[in-house]
Amino acid sequence: MNEGADTYAAGVCNIGAAEIRARWMAGWASAAVTAIVWAGLAAFDVAAVWYWVLALPAIGAGAGFAQAQAKFCFNFGLRRVFNFGKLGTTTSIDDAQAIRLDRRRSWQIIGIAVVLGIAVTGIAVATA
Repeated sequence: MNEGADTYAAGVCNIGAAEIRARWMAGWASAAVTAIVWAGLAAFDVAAVWYWVLALPAIGAGAGFAQAQAKFCFNFGLRRVFNFGKLGTTTSIDDAQAIRLDRRRSWQIIGIAVVLGIAVTGIAVATA
């Protein structure tokens, strides 16, 4: 697993080791849900259009993995906070340039998550 840094860097790193572990766990949990639903859809031989329900958990998996890998929480970036301590605690950011960098990085990670989720869903639909 990718352990976090111990300091905030605008647009680069806004979460520490505990938050990174939580993102990895969320990514794997969402990936498991995606796989289980995909297997269920295949087992019941449903129409390909129903495979689009995989988009939500697949995007969730992409979000968890992308945030963990980047050491950056998009939600924190949009909320102007960071955390390098205990889960559930945050520190506010007041610097305008840091806020701009964090928001830009947040939207990049959201984009990556959506692309990954749609790609997995597209593969599922194509192989249905």
